[in-house]
Amino acid sequence: MNWLAQQGKLDSDWVELLDYSGTDSKTLSGWQALVGMANNGRAPSIEDVGNITSLPIEWWAPFSPDLFLKMTELSDGREKLLSGEISWAAAIFRPPGEEHSIPGIGAIEHPGTPTELISRLERILHGIESDSNLIGVGELSDLQNALLAVSKDQSPHTGNTHPLIGWLLQPVDKWPEFNASEITMGAPEVSIRIAARKSGFHPGLREKIQRRL
Repeated sequence: MNWLAQQGKLDSDWVELLDYSGTDSKTLSGWQALVGMANNGRAPSIEDVGNITSLPIEWWAPFSPDLFLKMTELSDGREKLLSGEISWAAAIFRPPGEEHSIPGIGAIEHPGTPTELISRLERILHGIESDSNLIGVGELSDLQNALLAVSKDQSPHTGNTHPLIGWLLQPVDKWPEFNASEITMGAPEVSIRIAARKSGFHPGLREKIQRRL
């Protein structure tokens, strides 16, 4: 699909022409749901979110704040967050205006980190032990700890899914130099952002998070 988009042979009309019913392809179903969100404002189902997040992260990162917040609003969505293994931080912790080119959609700008994330995470993680066997707890704790660290103007904690994950929300001028072994020690989606020294921090973020606490 990337190749077709680059050739100018793929646009959103193709979604209506391709019938994905009866197929088990998460990629096609996820792409269809993503185009529906972007072009028609369709609200994705919990199943859609699972399919969308199976796509390349650069495709769905601009939609990740909305996808995550939607998941927190529904009990089955919260269960999926706690039991899933998705690199939400690598998708959400991006600066406002970061541009993404998505097949069938075109250029989309990332909205930045939603500050209401902190209160949603507190509710989801309330009463859950940090050493829980639920696979998603580590990722959600990483999100929460990164937000708390930036709100307090502190260096981030060592992450669960990647030791350096908290730096994705810190100003780049505060980052130390990381060696290759440190960068590649955890989730590859986070490693890519760390290696590229990409941060979701922006002026006003700290104050906005503090108002949510």
